[in-house]
Amino acid sequence: MLLNIKRVFLAGLAVVVVLVATFITNSREAESIEWIPYTTVAVAENKADGKSSAVLFYARWALSADPRGGLATPAIHQALVNAGYIAMEADLTDASMGSFRELQKHGFNSVPVLVLYPAAGACIGFDGGTPESEIVSAVARPRR
Repeated sequence: MLLNIKRVFLAGLAVVVVLVATFITNSREAESIEWIPYTTVAVAENKADGKSSAVLFYARWALSADPRGGLATPAIHQALVNAGYIAMEADLTDASMGSFRELQKHGFNSVPVLVLYPAAGACIGFDGGTPESEIVSAVARPRR
């Protein structure tokens, strides 16, 4: 009986170690993604040039282990690159409330949020709780 309890405990501990290692690795990879600084002018210029923009709005004070809320994973970044999006970031850590107007325009009141501004068609946004697969799928879908 005691031997079975030890085996179950060790198996559970091994799973926890793997999950923590995966989280740390994914967080480091997400941090290494280079996003250019966001400006409304840059998004407008991209649209005028027929280019799509993806803007990650975040703040380092956000209540999560990852201030980007899992919205800057390698899979999401690769999907953005594959679909021709220009990746931008807006660090709202020290921003005034006026800086949140763009988020409110899209129905969001908090960060993190990833907003896709396709060259043609309507914008779409995702909050930090959105599954990665849903974002990757939406990025790959053509906009009209």
